[in-house]
Amino acid sequence: MKLFVKICGLANAADVTAVTDLRPDALGFVFWPRSPRAVTPEQVAVWTRALPPGLLKVGVFVDPALEDIRRAVDLARLDVVQWHGFPAGGNSAADFIQALRQALAGVVQARPSVVGGASATLRSGEAPALRSTSSPARGTGSPAHNESIRGAGSPAHEGSPARTIKVWQVVHLGHEPASVRCVDAVVLDSYSPAAPGGTGHTVDWTAARAFVAASRTRVLLAGGLRAENVAAAIRAVRPWGVDVSSGVEAQPGRKHLDAVKRFIEACRAE
Repeated sequence: MKLFVKICGLANAADVTAVTDLRPDALGFVFWPRSPRAVTPEQVAVWTRALPPGLLKVGVFVDPALEDIRRAVDLARLDVVQWHGFPAGGNSAADFIQALRQALAGVVQARPSVVGGASATLRSGEAPALRSTSSPARGTGSPAHNESIRGAGSPAHEGSPARTIKVWQVVHLGHEPASVRCVDAVVLDSYSPAAPGGTGHTVDWTAARAFVAASRTRVLLAGGLRAENVAAAIRAVRPWGVDVSSGVEAQPGRKHLDAVKRFIEACRAE
């Protein structure tokens, strides 16, 4: 099976266009305001209006409110919610993910296009109206019973069936919550108390291989990956996909396009 490749931390229009031309499987956008790669849903909506079919848009959230996720999904037309965090109020991660799925289930966008960072008929800063359908939510339960994540990025239009928004969770070795059984994929990243991601620290590949072998959920390997080491990481860990951000940057928030190109080429050669 083709390795899934996500290029994360895109933070400007030029990089989105250039990286799209290199044909990864997903683009990642960070909606955490404290990140040097932080973007807004309005920016992503404008930058990604002309993406090719099948190229997924992943929104990265850190300790978010459900309404913030829902608004970003709608404005930026996200295909995947990638969640870092710990729920507040004593709730478990599984409780949060269940609530997140309920918030996103059966939702279509009432307005199919976004112009100038917001829907043309809305006031500045207002989220587009959301409309529920009677179709049951897909994407819950074991990934073996879910539709393929590829091809989920086609735009929804008025009157179309609800889009299924996938949910990914970031986990760290030794801190794997029970909620990983509730998501469509996990992103296995290195742990740092300084930042939730993009640190450039490498995961223990031997332990990561054991995690992948035992996982019933698709696993993307992250943490310290670069064009120079990703092939070795893929062979050592055998993940479903890989996720890179700082390893292909010229500086935080700006990609080194030659590094991105070499990273994707190394992945495709495996």
